[in-house]
Amino acid sequence: MDGPIDPNLNRGEIPDRSRRRKKRRQSHGSAWHWKQTDTWYYTLPGTEKRVPLLDEDSGRIRGVDNKKAAQLALARVKLSEGETAPSESALAAREWLVAKVCSEYIQYCERGAANKTLSHGHKDGAVWVLNDLCKYCGALPVAQIKKGHVKTWIDSHESARGVEIGRTC
Repeated sequence: MDGPIDPNLNRGEIPDRSRRRKKRRQSHGSAWHWKQTDTWYYTLPGTEKRVPLLDEDSGRIRGVDNKKAAQLALARVKLSEGETAPSESALAAREWLVAKVCSEYIQYCERGAANKTLSHGHKDGAVWVLNDLCKYCGALPVAQIKKGHVKTWIDSHESARGVEIGRTC
């Protein structure tokens, strides 16, 4: 090999690879053809799941030339299911609640205490605090919790136990 392909390599610069990245040609929810199976699909918004498009006889739509039939089948799917219903349900299934996060951390603490990598005092304190937090706002999605929620919860514990909560948060 006579020399580097990229002239910038001689100067010690990193070559720009952003030009080579593939960009999505169509948005989620539109019909697209997969050459490997010669079948038309669509992707549910908010997911990566491909769904084959079916004709009126419930057969898969095949062939690059059947773009109009695929678009018609996609319109039928969107009308029958409602265009926003799949994406909302898919996003809701992935949304974490405060209670789930607390539960995951409590399980982590219990495993750590069993393996002796975490103290039993820390585990007991975390269980008490997080269970109490879940009583206050456990049903909230994590994305919707605000600093004010946590501050109000801490301020509601003005007892001797409340000092411990303020110190641990």
